[in-house]
Amino acid sequence: MKDLQREINLPGPLGVSQVIRNTADATIKGVEAEGQFFLLSNLVISGQLGYVNGQYRNVQFDLSGDGVINDVDRALKLPRLSPWTYGVGLTYDQQLGELGTATARVSFTHRDKAAFTDNNVGFLQGADMLDASLTLATDNKHWRFSIYGRNLLNEVTIGGDTPLPAAFGGTGASLSPLNRGRVIGGEVAISF
Repeated sequence: MKDLQREINLPGPLGVSQVIRNTADATIKGVEAEGQFFLLSNLVISGQLGYVNGQYRNVQFDLSGDGVINDVDRALKLPRLSPWTYGVGLTYDQQLGELGTATARVSFTHRDKAAFTDNNVGFLQGADMLDASLTLATDNKHWRFSIYGRNLLNEVTIGGDTPLPAAFGGTGASLSPLNRGRVIGGEVAISF
């Protein structure tokens, strides 16, 4: 990739500034695999696996913030690049006579820790997510009733990790908005 354009978050005396710059060239290599297999005519297992590795080349901007462009900048991890991701899911469909079709799903996914900021001060922690749902769809497809659970392990995850100036919480303070924790819910949908 040539001329990566990045939003650089820089803490300043009045808050955080964002500067858009062409920062570097980078090489990103990886592999992905996914599959879906019928264990029975109404029972499907699916899975995915991904690995990526990225390195900077030809750094054009002081990513580390130390005042010089050097090997420190080239050694930084590329932001939002989780090395390993994987998951597995199971889906079971059952016809319930004239009532319709019931579908049960459960899935587990994993994402490794990744740098959030270009200077690698902010990080997104790794996460393991377990989701499940049970849905009843009428034969005529007009009604669908679902109950679901998302993030059933109540994994704490953040949507970002932006460093803040010392005046806003002290040295090392960051703005790290939380994603939703465990969510249990239901849904009724009608199609016409």
